Amino acid sequence: RCCKKKDRTYNAVLTFCYIVYFLTILIYRLMKVMHNITKDKENKDKKDGISLDIKLNVNDIWLFSMYNANRGMLGIFNLSFTLAAIYMLLINISSSDIPMKLLFVFFILLFSVIQPAMLYLKAFKQAKNNHIKDGFKIIFDESGFEVFQSGQSLKFEWNMVYKSAATNTMIIIFLNNIRAYLIPKRYLNKDNYRLKELIKSKTRVSFFTRFTNGFK
Repeated sequence: RCCKKKDRTYNAVLTFCYIVYFLTILIYRLMKVMHNITKDKENKDKKDGISLDIKLNVNDIWLFSMYNANRGMLGIFNLSFTLAAIYMLLINISSSDIPMKLLFVFFILLFSVIQPAMLYLKAFKQAKNNHIKDGFKIIFDESGFEVFQSGQSLKFEWNMVYKSAATNTMIIIFLNNIRAYLIPKRYLNKDNYRLKELIKSKTRVSFFTRFTNGFK
């Protein structure tokens, strides 16, 4: 009886060891398969790149124009000019004559109303251009980005990008101080985080807002 009991115990332990061994091998292989699937997906994502089909509207063009007109020292000057005009109007409102008051009113409206209105009219004309209406497709990858528009394609490497910026409404990729590609916020979807990280790692970022940090 003692030998039989020992044999049963030995067999039980041996069976347990076999089960542990086979389970360990099985789990290891499953983990390896899952790792390979994840790696293949990452490689496929890098190979496929991030593709966006974009059509700009008058509002996109206007917001970009406003950004260009009010960035950096230009924006500081415009604000200072407007605040100074408001101050001068208030302290001279009772003593100055009507032409002087109208001049200060004009100065106040110059950068707060007149300039935005003029830029909107310009954007409205640009938005009617067939080149703008057709839109463009842009594909980003590790080497750069390619733009397809009107049956033509242009390839840009990241070292050809002057800088990038982002506002609450769009991402802007500058090729120089004037030429840029706009990516409105409405086109940023599941690839938001990948695109943000790619642009931030490959270009000189001049201005990124909460919108681009969250990318929700």
